[in-house]
Amino acid sequence: MPISEKDLITKIQICFYQSNILSENIKEEKIISQGMLQIDTEKYLVTLEGKKIDLTFKELELLKVLSSNPGRVFSRENLLKNIWDYDYYGGTRTVDVHVRRLRRKIEDHKYHFIETIWNVGYKFNEIEIG
Repeated sequence: MPISEKDLITKIQICFYQSNILSENIKEEKIISQGMLQIDTEKYLVTLEGKKIDLTFKELELLKVLSSNPGRVFSRENLLKNIWDYDYYGGTRTVDVHVRRLRRKIEDHKYHFIETIWNVGYKFNEIEIG
């Protein structure tokens, strides 16, 4: 059964509305500093304690979104929408894989930047500078 033009327009408007809600209030800064972690979003350069960390494009985008909004919990679906947009049609587990790889590169016994919020998603822990 074909869809009417009016129904199609309504469905498209709903998609745009939902898209805006998912990505609202995400801050974007040129240089993000979280303790000893520095992210230069223009140069796509990440350093930890002054040492360069090599990240893939998606890992850097994930780190950028999370670290720009410390304390905010992002669902896997929200991260997929904001980072992968419509480029990815698989499941949300790809977010888990990228977080695991990112943690391996930026965390150790001293640093625990990304926290898993079970059954929801992830958040970047706020860094207290004392």
